Formats: sequence, C-alpha cells, structure tokens
Amino acid sequence: MMNVPRKLTLKAKKPPLFGLIKLLFPYYDFDKNDIITVGNTIYTRSMPSSIALWHERVHAHQQKYSKLYFFTFYLWKYAFNSRFRLQMEAEAFRSQYAYAKKVIKDRNKLSKYLLFMVTTLADPRYKLDINEKIAREIITK
Repeated sequence: MMNVPRKLTLKAKKPPLFGLIKLLFPYYDFDKNDIITVGNTIYTRSMPSSIALWHERVHAHQQKYSKLYFFTFYLWKYAFNSRFRLQMEAEAFRSQYAYAKKVIKDRNKLSKYLLFMVTTLADPRYKLDINEKIAREIITK
C-alpha cells in the first residue's frame, strides 16, 4: 500500500463544513464510505486502497493542499462549473488508472478495476452528462 504523502493526512470523520458540502452535493454519502479531500486532508470512513488514495492525492494537489483554497475557490467552481469538474476528475481518474496499471498486474483484475472507474465517472452523481464510452475514453486517454 502506498504511504500517504507527507503533505496529506487521513481523518476518519466528516470534513469541516460538512453541511455546506452536503447542500452542494446532496448525493454525497459519507456513511457509505465516500471519500472527500479538503485541502491536504482526506476524509473517509475507512482506509481506502492505495489506488483510491492516488486519486485523492491528485485532488489535494489541485486544491494546493489548502483548506482555505478549497472553501474559497475550488469547492464553488467544482460545484457550479461542469467543465471544471470534468477537468478535475479527468486528471484524477487518469492518474489513478496509470497508478492502477503499475499496481494491478493481472489483466483481468485491471480490466474489472477500469470498469469500476468508468462506471464511477459516468455515474449521475458527478453531474457530467457523460456515458460509459466517453468515461472510458477520458480515463484511458
């Protein structure tokens, strides 16, 4: 398992201003092990896989490892600008897949993991209005 980079911390609790996040993203279900990164902290109910951590690490970098940046800029643009949201998720999912290819040596398992990623990105909760074919193209680009 990948070590969490020094700049990042993991916390098994809801993120600060969770009510605001829930208002902007009503589909977000912290109790079902959704993960959210706020600045330099990853909030999750259980320890994510190293591959999932890789994805969140990208989000932390996008947020400049800053809670202030997250709440004053990133959160609002992510919530209200679908093009920005797609750019952020595309970068995170591509990086996650590149890391998965290094970690998962079995082609069948990697294929199943890619399918999981594709269905996740195409899920309506991201409000990206993309299908699985487009999601696959985005991730494997």
